[in-house]
Amino acid sequence: MKRPALAAIAAVVAAGIVVAMLLSAGEDRVAEGRPVEHLPANGRAVPMSIASDCSRNVERELSRFINGVPDGTNVQFPRDGCYAQGNRIEVRDKRDLTIDGNGSSFKSSAPNSGLAVRPNWLLLRGRGVRLTDMKIVGNFHLTGERSQKRVGEATVAGVGNQFNMGVGIYGGDGNHVTDMTIEHVFGDGVTTAVAHYLDGPDGQPLDSPRNVHIERVKVTKAARHCFSPSQAVGFWLEDSEAKDCWYGGFDAELDDPDQKLQDIHVLRNTFSDFNMFGIVIPVAGNGSNTKDIEIRDNRFETVPGPICNTIIEVGIYPTNPNTIKNVVVEGNSMKAHGVGIAFDHVEGGSIRNNRIDYEDKNCSYPAKTPLVRVTNSTGVTTQDNGG
Repeated sequence: MKRPALAAIAAVVAAGIVVAMLLSAGEDRVAEGRPVEHLPANGRAVPMSIASDCSRNVERELSRFINGVPDGTNVQFPRDGCYAQGNRIEVRDKRDLTIDGNGSSFKSSAPNSGLAVRPNWLLLRGRGVRLTDMKIVGNFHLTGERSQKRVGEATVAGVGNQFNMGVGIYGGDGNHVTDMTIEHVFGDGVTTAVAHYLDGPDGQPLDSPRNVHIERVKVTKAARHCFSPSQAVGFWLEDSEAKDCWYGGFDAELDDPDQKLQDIHVLRNTFSDFNMFGIVIPVAGNGSNTKDIEIRDNRFETVPGPICNTIIEVGIYPTNPNTIKNVVVEGNSMKAHGVGIAFDHVEGGSIRNNRIDYEDKNCSYPAKTPLVRVTNSTGVTTQDNGG
C-alpha cells in the first residue's frame, strides 16, 4: 500500500520540478501561466506581465520587450491571446527576428486622425523581420457605400489621408508578413514606404524597402487600399486576398520621381468589393526608377464601385514624361463594364491570356473593343484577352 502512495508523491514532486525548471528559466519559456508550445532554442516568450486579454493597452510594453531581445530571436506569443493597443507596436532596426503571433489578436483603438502614422505593427528599417500568424484589427467601422469622401468625413479634423494601417514597413530589407488576417483598418492593410517619412531627412531619404514578401494575408475592410507599396525594390504579394477596399485593391504609387518602384510581383491573389480599381500603378519615376512589374494569375470577382472604371491600370497621367518599363499582365480573370486592362506610358511588356468577361453598361470608352487599351506606349504585346 505504501508503494502506490510513494509513486504518487514522486509524480507530484517530479511535476513540481518541471514547473520549477520552467519558472527558473524566467518568462522566456512561460506565457500566461503555461509553457509556450514548441519554443525553439532561440525563442523568447512574451512575458506574462503584458496583459493578453485586451484589458489595457500594451503597445509600449510590447515595443520595449521586442526591441530588447537579441537579433536572431524567435518571439512567441501565447496561443490566441488578445492585445489591446492605442498606438503602434514599433519594431525598430531589428535583424533576423521572427514574431510569431500564435493566433493572437492585436486590436487598435488609435484615433483616426489622418496624417498620424499609427499602424498596428510598424517595422522600421528591419532586416529579415518576419510577422506571422496574427489577427490584426483596426478602428474603421463605416458601413454602406464606399467612398473617399465618407472616409475623409470620418477622419479627426477632416484630414484626407489615413495612416492607421495594419502593417507599415518603412525601409529595411528582406521582411515578411505571412499567414494573417487584417481587418477594419483606418488606412492600408499593408504599406511599404521609405524610412525617412518617420525619421526625417537625416536618415536615408531614398532608402526604399527591399525584398518585401506578403504571403497568404487576407485584408478585409481597409479605409484606403488593401495593399499599397508606395516605394519598393523587390515586392511580392502572393496567394493573398483583398476584400472591401474603400479606395482600391492594390495601389503602387510613387510619391516622388526620384523614388523607386522596381521588381514588383502580384501573383495569384483574389480581389473583391474594391472601390475605384483593382490594381493601379499610376505614375513613373525618373529614368528607370519604375520597372519590372508582373501581375499574373489574379482573380477579380467584382467590378469597381464606379462600374465603368478600369480593373488593372498602369499609367494614368498622360502628361508624365517618364515611362514604366517592362510590365507583364498575364493570366488574370475579371469582369469589366468598361476597360479591363489599360496601359499608358509603358515601354515594353505584354497583356496576354487574360480572361475578361465584358458586359455592356453603356460606358463611354472604348466603342468597339472594350477589353484592353494601350496609349502612349511602345513595345507592348496584346493577345488573347477575350471573355
